[in-house]
Amino acid sequence: KRYDEGLTMARGMQKSPDSRALGHMTEGDIESQRRNWVAAAAAYKRTLEFSAVSEVAIKEHQALVAAGKSAEADRAAMEWERKHPEDVLFHFYRGDAATRADRPVDAEAHYRRVLAVQPNNALAMNNVAWLMHKQSKPGALELALKASQLMPNRAPILDTLATIQAANGQVQEAIKTQQTAITAAPDDTGLKLGLARYMVQAGQNSEARTQLEALARLGDRFPRQSEVAALLKKL
Repeated sequence: KRYDEGLTMARGMQKSPDSRALGHMTEGDIESQRRNWVAAAAAYKRTLEFSAVSEVAIKEHQALVAAGKSAEADRAAMEWERKHPEDVLFHFYRGDAATRADRPVDAEAHYRRVLAVQPNNALAMNNVAWLMHKQSKPGALELALKASQLMPNRAPILDTLATIQAANGQVQEAIKTQQTAITAAPDDTGLKLGLARYMVQAGQNSEARTQLEALARLGDRFPRQSEVAALLKKL
């Protein structure tokens, strides 16, 4: 944490054309570690003048948000997207941020911009399917199926598909899909809770109880015990 020495070195790098961009980015990283968000954002902005790199644009946006400058962050993001409309990495970042902020319309728009560039991007397709499901839009199931075909045996994608299948009344298909997801990620206890939920929905109470009691035995190692208890009460 010898930040002052680090900044001296970073600013020395900025004097050479060969290391100028790296020097500014390093300065931004040091200021980020010190939580000097305004200074970090300014350093990242200078970096972009010499090297238009997606990761640095993301760092600038994150620093501005952390500094409480949301309006400026939005302007910087829109300007980057105007200049780099096909930047898949940046759109994924923006889509993820909007998802965490519970802004499904914005999130879907960003993932769809990924699909405009990469029509067979299974991860973006999976995310759009999930967001369509959350918004009760038609077509979510078909999109989730296509994503699972493009990238088979990926637990998160199968989990999305199972959720949408169950919501569409295809409970037995959801159980099979979730079992495949668990095979792909056997240590993911959240998947097992999902399986139990679908079994309850299908009236398979004995099988559901087996799953739920195994989760209950985990105690504090599985933080969603309230959901486990609620499902057990339904049996």
